[in-house]
Amino acid sequence: MSTNTQFATETDIVPLPLLHRGKVRELYELDPDHLLIVVSDRISAFDAVLKPEVPGKGEVLNRLSQFWFEQTKHVIANHVVPFDEGLLKQTQEKRLEQYRSSIHSANDMHCCHDSHQDSENSHQDQHQNTHPESHPEIQRHDTALHQAERNTESLNRRDEHLEPQDLSAILSSLQDRMTIARRAKRIDFECVVRGYITGGGWRQYTANQSVNGIELPAGLRMNEKLPEPIFTPSRKHDEGHDEDVPFAVMCEDLGADLAQQLRQVSIELYTYAAEICASKGILLADCKFEFGTIDGELVLIDELFTPDSSRFWSIDQYVLDQDIDSLDKEPVRRYLAASGWDKCGTPPVLPEQVVEATRRRYIELYERITEQAWPE
Repeated sequence: MSTNTQFATETDIVPLPLLHRGKVRELYELDPDHLLIVVSDRISAFDAVLKPEVPGKGEVLNRLSQFWFEQTKHVIANHVVPFDEGLLKQTQEKRLEQYRSSIHSANDMHCCHDSHQDSENSHQDQHQNTHPESHPEIQRHDTALHQAERNTESLNRRDEHLEPQDLSAILSSLQDRMTIARRAKRIDFECVVRGYITGGGWRQYTANQSVNGIELPAGLRMNEKLPEPIFTPSRKHDEGHDEDVPFAVMCEDLGADLAQQLRQVSIELYTYAAEICASKGILLADCKFEFGTIDGELVLIDELFTPDSSRFWSIDQYVLDQDIDSLDKEPVRRYLAASGWDKCGTPPVLPEQVVEATRRRYIELYERITEQAWPE
């Protein structure tokens, strides 16, 4: 798939129920046990989704996550399952069965409605002063009929021309930007690991010489490598910003055993990935993970070591005491910072050169980490 094509959304392409639409990702229900995660080319900064999209960004994020999920299976299990033609065929067959059932029900209601209307017309001829449309029972019937028609129309738009094998064909065309995943119960904390004192961690440190309640040595400089990686979780909120919390709060909410397991696994994941990145001339400054449980088993979910979830620095760009030009959407952040946007209203449209510079950053990171050429 060419990275010159932008994908703002897949909701008009994927014939499955949409469960959630985030800033970048869309989650669809494949069946009760599996999700389909599709990564769009949307880009966000400062909690705003920006225009236009960055061509190919979704593919980079998805391919990098797939790479890292495969690399880290020895550390912890994850939610990814192989692309399964049989599963897709079964899913589409069920969707078609639901569609045909809805058509049949709607036709039955039409017949019932026509018969009922004939009777009411006859009744109206005998009683000219009676208005059947005002009768409560008829109103309830018409409401149900119209709802069925709307449901049928919605299903019809998606499924009318789809054969069971077509779902596989449609999703094969999106394969580079989608993941089939086991459905997990999400743990409502982001697990953040910091190897360097920068970003939000640096702001906390300059205020009180600690990060998330962890006391750090005096005299650290901006971007300096920490003596050892630190675990700084944040509580997830569906509305507004996530909340940085001390590890003790996580223990209170989740229980000490699970919280300690999350901390241990997160630091192990960071340490492993940081070593791989360093061998390729890249510093992994910090990163965040999401976890869930499946049948009581802790698993890694969402995305993994992408430029949207991690901060990467090229070793040759590393400096202390000033902002580093990171391998992510830094061109976007810098443009917005210089644009005069107040970060509250509608953000400015990104210029073509900013979009292209960002696209190149994502591809460069992919190529350096995977050691594979990006397919244009």
